[in-house]
Amino acid sequence: MRLPVPLSRRDPNVCKNDFGHVLVVAGSPFLLGAAALTGSAAMRCGAGLVTAAIPRTLNLTLQKKISPVIMTLPLPQTKEQTFATGALAPLKKIWNKFDAIAIGPGMGQNKNTQKFIRDFVTVCPRPMVIDADALNALANRGQRPIFKIKIGRCPPIITPHPGEMARLTGKSVKAVEADRKAIA
Repeated sequence: MRLPVPLSRRDPNVCKNDFGHVLVVAGSPFLLGAAALTGSAAMRCGAGLVTAAIPRTLNLTLQKKISPVIMTLPLPQTKEQTFATGALAPLKKIWNKFDAIAIGPGMGQNKNTQKFIRDFVTVCPRPMVIDADALNALANRGQRPIFKIKIGRCPPIITPHPGEMARLTGKSVKAVEADRKAIA
């Protein structure tokens, strides 16, 4: 694989720890590829270390699906193999190890998982990218607009597609697409 130009300019005497540790909180039984893709993207963008947190029983499957350079972190799960609210406690103990967190891809719409997401983004003090099902969990709670939600200590980066932005703002997809810049 050819490295992106900024990565090929790195000093050859550095260590992986010099380039940050990203935690990816993602995946569910039918959307496990979302966790794999997000973890791979974090590595490709230059993170020195990446850990993918996933529901416990999906751990071995994800390990087979992803690059061996991405670590996995199995967490408590619901009967449907999605994140349980109990996943918050173990993450609280270790989230200061991470420089940035991505949450949401492929997590699903389970009510327990959505509560976990809302609780996590509200209290996590780390810089965070909130995407996909994490955005849906915030929108489904009726908390609009998103910038009024108390989220951790660091302003999050949100990455909504037009449908997610419509749910977050209470506007139609057509309205979002008509004036993306103003709505953003």
